[in-house]
Amino acid sequence: MQLNQLKNRSIHAKPGTRVYWPKEGRIGALDMTQIAAKFSGKCVYNEFRGTLAYIDEEGNFFVTPFAGYKEAALIKSGYAKEDFYVPFSHGDIPLDSKNKWNQLQNEVTHA
Repeated sequence: MQLNQLKNRSIHAKPGTRVYWPKEGRIGALDMTQIAAKFSGKCVYNEFRGTLAYIDEEGNFFVTPFAGYKEAALIKSGYAKEDFYVPFSHGDIPLDSKNKWNQLQNEVTHA
């Protein structure tokens, strides 16, 4: 998988992305700008509970269900593993991209 393909198969977690946290029963907005700023100019990724998050050199934050081939694409593209918060890894749901998120989860489950 190429990096541009991976980005198309991910949720772009832009500031203000609406999220539902079912455990807390609340809706809120993501703001990953502080995390992205911490890694400014670097390409980094993290995985937690079957969810893969990555930040490109421009500070764009992406999230996708984990699959080994996705991690391999990031490593091949020069991404380094770092420790940071991974959205959607605790059952939280991206409301504006719920259908795409469900589709992406189904793809890795049935791959």
